[in-house]
Amino acid sequence: ELLDLLFAVNPFMCQFELFEMLESHLDLCGNAYWYLEGVNSYKSKPSAIYPLNPKYIEIKKGNLPDFIKEYRYRVGGEIRVFQPYEIIHFKQTNPDDPYEGRGILEAIADWVDADNYATKWNKSFFLNSARPDSILEHDAELTQEQIKILRASFEDAYKGVERAHKALILPRGVKFSPVGWTQKEMDFVEMQRIMRDKILAGF
Repeated sequence: ELLDLLFAVNPFMCQFELFEMLESHLDLCGNAYWYLEGVNSYKSKPSAIYPLNPKYIEIKKGNLPDFIKEYRYRVGGEIRVFQPYEIIHFKQTNPDDPYEGRGILEAIADWVDADNYATKWNKSFFLNSARPDSILEHDAELTQEQIKILRASFEDAYKGVERAHKALILPRGVKFSPVGWTQKEMDFVEMQRIMRDKILAGF
């Protein structure tokens, strides 16, 4: 009966989706909750299982020997109260709280924040401080029309994968200057690699 229930979890999801959501909730929040539909005691059998979003769950603590009084599920302006026997609570180990677990993401939040800030900084760089990969300089003052022609002829000759590594021939007076990364930017990229490895190690 249990295998049949897990195979057909509820009308909206299958076993794979239920287990995948369980693992995601545990990794991100440290807690996962299954609502057992149709139960009225610890001995009754559920007719369906529904995963609940852990960020909307509030645990009301009970007085011993009752460990938990009830679970409150708040979505929007509505609150639904569940009895302890209606909920299966999975949780990651949390030495600071016997009621709620601690997720991996919560444990490495500083690392993830640092990577997010770096990504936003990088995005702002390309949006606000974009620069070309190279500069064509000329000794004389060129008109806008001459600049357009020079740029177009250069891109036609050298832009694209199929034109890579071709010999560079420029008109008289034109100098080619590649624009490289500064040491500071190289350190920034290395920092992102380090943060990636730390986040992967955390998981």
